[in-house]
Amino acid sequence: MAALASAVVFAILGLIARLFSGPLPLLPLDTLLQTVLLWSGLAALGGIVLGATFPKVMLCAVYPFSLITIEPDAS
Repeated sequence: MAALASAVVFAILGLIARLFSGPLPLLPLDTLLQTVLLWSGLAALGGIVLGATFPKVMLCAVYPFSLITIEPDAS
């Protein structure tokens, strides 16, 4: 459970970090997707390693953030 929660949170953080760290290659589109997926995938892998190494700490630290959802407004 800790590894899964850490992977979700770290993947989102990796995506945000890459978007704000520098310019993205916009064209060709496959390069953009590879860059974003590489950063978020490596961050998720780091989250899995941390979640497997320190399960109690990571579960307490990141599990609440993995439950946050954004729902569209019904109006």
